[in-house]
Amino acid sequence: MASVVERRRHKRVNSRLPLKLREGDYDFITETKNVSCSGAYCEVNRYLPPLTKVEITLVFPKGNGETESVSCKGIVVRTDHMPYSNGTNHYCVAIYFSEISKADMSKLNAFVESQASHLN
Repeated sequence: MASVVERRRHKRVNSRLPLKLREGDYDFITETKNVSCSGAYCEVNRYLPPLTKVEITLVFPKGNGETESVSCKGIVVRTDHMPYSNGTNHYCVAIYFSEISKADMSKLNAFVESQASHLN
């Protein structure tokens, strides 16, 4: 059996975190399905074509009941159509964080590492 080669440069964890995306004048309030310090995967109710630029605000637990947020810019790199049985359409989008400060990347990476350590 062939082994699977992980191509991602950053560790990714399945975590449902509050997420706000802004594309032009439209805001999406959703949550992540998974996240890393370089991107996120989430579900939205409107089609966002690949290469769409978005503004992102992501909230995650800091500890002791506190939360922390990061704001950055991203680019949609993949959109998967997810039709629901009730006839509504939803889309899962993969977003690459194209402009994120080193401080915010560090905060997000610390969160991802803490979540990953809980899985081992």
